[in-house]
Amino acid sequence: MQGALPLLPWHQPKNVNLTKREKEVLITIAEGLSGKEAAFKLQIALATLKGHKSSIHSKLDLHSIPALVRYAIQEELVQPWALNQRSATRLRDVH
Repeated sequence: MQGALPLLPWHQPKNVNLTKREKEVLITIAEGLSGKEAAFKLQIALATLKGHKSSIHSKLDLHSIPALVRYAIQEELVQPWALNQRSATRLRDVH
């Protein structure tokens, strides 16, 4: 993939199968939504959202928001140009 943001080698997830809902939650994380905003957007309880987020962290072995944003971009779940200012700041913080 041309122009991709590579993940650090020790954070390269292998053979990960996120559920459809986990991908939706990951997208809201990458978009920079707060937990409450994401839960409202996805029409799920905040506790349910937190459970999905925990599962995503565990499955991907990525434990920071910037790493999750980079993963979402790499997997083409979101486009870098479409991210809001909160996401861009979080992504910049990973360096």
